[in-house]
Amino acid sequence: MNETETTTTETAATPKEVRAWAKANGHNIGDRGRVSQAIKDAFTAATDRQVA
Repeated sequence: MNETETTTTETAATPKEVRAWAKANGHNIGDRGRVSQAIKDAFTAATDRQVA
């Protein structure tokens, strides 16, 4: 694994973090299951963090 991959992995948000962000920002998201790509994209755009 190179340095870029390590850095990305360390700063990537977990699905749990994405769900918490989505709920706090008015997105309709369940407590379980797959996080939609639209939610992941919105999270990344708002926070500048990638999703794990």
